[in-house]
Amino acid sequence: MKLMKKHESKILPHELSHPKSRSKSRRKIHWLVRLLVALVFASLSALSLLAYWSTFNIVTVTLPTRVYQARRQAAIDYQVVSVAPETAGESFAGEGQVYVSALAQSVRPVFHYTFAADSSQSVTISSQILATLRIWATKGQDQLLFEDSQILAAPEVMTLNAAEYQIERAADIPLQNFKSQFQAFASQTPLEVRGELVIGLVAKTEALLPSGLTTLIDQPSLVLPLTNDTFSITKNMDLRPEAVWRLLPYQVVLEIFHAAVFPAAAVIFLIGLVLWLRLTQRRRKDPFEKKLAWMKRQCRGRLMMISDKAWEPEWCITTQDFKTMVRTARKLKHPVFCHVDRQGPFPVAYFYVYYGENNYCLTFRPEGSSEAPVEDDFELPENRQLPSIPTLPEMPQTDEDQTGEHPPEQD
Repeated sequence: MKLMKKHESKILPHELSHPKSRSKSRRKIHWLVRLLVALVFASLSALSLLAYWSTFNIVTVTLPTRVYQARRQAAIDYQVVSVAPETAGESFAGEGQVYVSALAQSVRPVFHYTFAADSSQSVTISSQILATLRIWATKGQDQLLFEDSQILAAPEVMTLNAAEYQIERAADIPLQNFKSQFQAFASQTPLEVRGELVIGLVAKTEALLPSGLTTLIDQPSLVLPLTNDTFSITKNMDLRPEAVWRLLPYQVVLEIFHAAVFPAAAVIFLIGLVLWLRLTQRRRKDPFEKKLAWMKRQCRGRLMMISDKAWEPEWCITTQDFKTMVRTARKLKHPVFCHVDRQGPFPVAYFYVYYGENNYCLTFRPEGSSEAPVEDDFELPENRQLPSIPTLPEMPQTDEDQTGEHPPEQD
């Protein structure tokens, strides 16, 4: 027979079953946030001490600094010289057209290059026009098989002290030699290949800066395919602003504030660090509460917290293995009732599970309490003394009882 008094039980959520104290209502601070704030206080205190030390000593800090910045622009004009069979003369085709490979004889590019820096420096400028034949394998990923470069215009070198300069170079590049070189390579290899001719201006700028010599190299170019019967020329002029950075030493001089300000600031930051660590220190969890939280986690999905104890442990079968009790309740899909009594000198947790006509109870008390934990040494059921049953009060006799007639039984 189940002895749990359901009509007297009151089921409440865990948040409402126990009043929250002020210490528990305080929001917990994550350990990472606590560590970061502590590091900030410690760093500020260390910087204050370093600032105080720098007022009497020379402090040098090395920082990356932009010492030079240059903007470059390039423009390329070109013409393709072809043979006109009907007139037996030459024809000149402008930019952006489709050209016949068999008729094209040469290319005449004109390179326009502009260099502008943020400061005037002593610069050495050299420029030359370079033609490069490249042969690639077409199957799979493009693999460079052959590369040969030729200087088509003599290098020009000049030195000046300025922030801006311009270069204009022109050349006439015959295509027949490069076509013959490509055909000779293609006839000797079993691979399928493609060839291209890259005509570019190599502009080299050497700037003598206080931090050292800086070299900037740009190569605006034209690309001519040599494999197809017809071809078109593409330009490659991707020139972005470029900055030169150097590690330069800086001397720290603090003359704005009085020297006594920095020790005072260091002390204030140290006090803030101590207060922060003290106020955010986590309180050590009570062993009873820690073990009770573990027991509740074991009952996850089956646990039902109630606000009062609706059973008497004397009328229950005492269990000694909490895990077996929870495992059995899960198999039977029965709830595990729990009531935590915090009214006495020490808290006590009561667990209850029913199965058929039997009731199983387990009482968990903190270590060192006046009574030993239930799971350690409970009295056996046959040694328990049942509570005394109060005598039922006698009902007064009525007239019907005196006459010998009994009232009808009520349902």
